[in-house]
Amino acid sequence: MLNRVGYSPEISHGVLVEMAEHKKDLEKETKPILDTLRSYQDLLPVISFLFRKLKVFLLHNPTYWR
Repeated sequence: MLNRVGYSPEISHGVLVEMAEHKKDLEKETKPILDTLRSYQDLLPVISFLFRKLKVFLLHNPTYWR
């Protein structure tokens, strides 16, 4: 029955524990990178807002940029 569900002797508790530890190590390594990328996602609305404010400023002060 175990062979039918995909069990093989190579998949043992020790291997699963080792894989779980490796996964934790990878998560620790990638967390700073993911945090940095998330901070860049937050910039998009700020950049968009500042661009709109700049357009409004330039519309009201046309001689400023000419």
